[in-house]
Amino acid sequence: QILFGTLLLLLVLGGFTLFSYKAPHGMKAMGGLANAACASFLVEAFHLAFFGDVFQIPFLAQVGASNGSLGGVAAAILVPLALGVSPVYAVLTGLACSGFGILPGFIAGYLGSFVIKFLEKKIPAGLDLIVIIVLGAPLVRGIAAISNPLVETTLQNIGGVITATSTASPIMMGIILGGIVTVVATA
Repeated sequence: QILFGTLLLLLVLGGFTLFSYKAPHGMKAMGGLANAACASFLVEAFHLAFFGDVFQIPFLAQVGASNGSLGGVAAAILVPLALGVSPVYAVLTGLACSGFGILPGFIAGYLGSFVIKFLEKKIPAGLDLIVIIVLGAPLVRGIAAISNPLVETTLQNIGGVITATSTASPIMMGIILGGIVTVVATA
């Protein structure tokens, strides 16, 4: 199980690297994902985990929990913005990803960006807003909904391996986490 999970983790990290360099606008999209992680998880870490849990400040814990719960929305907004989608359309479609995690939001925002940009070019100004409301928001939410089970299963497998490794061999866990941090930080 540990070997399978480690290979799955390496496959995911390799996929992100390949995406960054080979997918259309991959680096820009990954920049949007990084920005979404800062806007959601970094705020959550400071306010919920540090100020809320350590210093017992309930208001700041709520701030952290709020930001942390909106990672999918942040990714579904910031990725299209990074790819040149109009801000109102990025927010309009990104809000449809409420309730999803950051990776389904990322996938939906990335794929939806190409459709939204196409619609912006082909549909006359004014009418494009209505079309994107009617088609774009449901499309982006649908992409998030379709990608969510695969993302959740993959992350649960990787998390399970990290947990199993920590109990079986703390040294091995350190090596795996050290590799993860190095690859993610480099990317």
